[in-house]
Amino acid sequence: MQPANFIYLLSRKHEEPMIYKFKLISDESSTFSREIEIDADNTFMELHNIISESVNYEKNEMTAFFLCDENWEKELEITLVEMDTSSEYDSHTMENTVISDFITEKNQNVLYIFDMFSERGFIVRLKDIKPGHLEKAVCTAKK
Repeated sequence: MQPANFIYLLSRKHEEPMIYKFKLISDESSTFSREIEIDADNTFMELHNIISESVNYEKNEMTAFFLCDENWEKELEITLVEMDTSSEYDSHTMENTVISDFITEKNQNVLYIFDMFSERGFIVRLKDIKPGHLEKAVCTAKK
């Protein structure tokens, strides 16, 4: 981690609690969408769990989040379980990675891959950031 990022992370710990509102869409179905609200300081594991619940998928299936650049090139991988460190992407585990440490701006390009073999997944977009705290993550809208 670069020193500037470390200083940023330290300074964040004193901010008020924030709620992130994500919208999930699928490139397989124009009618599919989910809206998820979750504390910004929850882990990607908690985001994975609420996504899985909202679509009735098993939580223990191999899944990953990918943070992508503006051209959708994968830059960072956040996996359900520890993976081989020789991956072509920087890798982190969902359980140990806080959402707000990596998703900080609205409309960042994030993929949630739920079928690793055929690369099926959802596009995940941060649509809103608001002050507050939730006891647990919730799916607020399903289509």
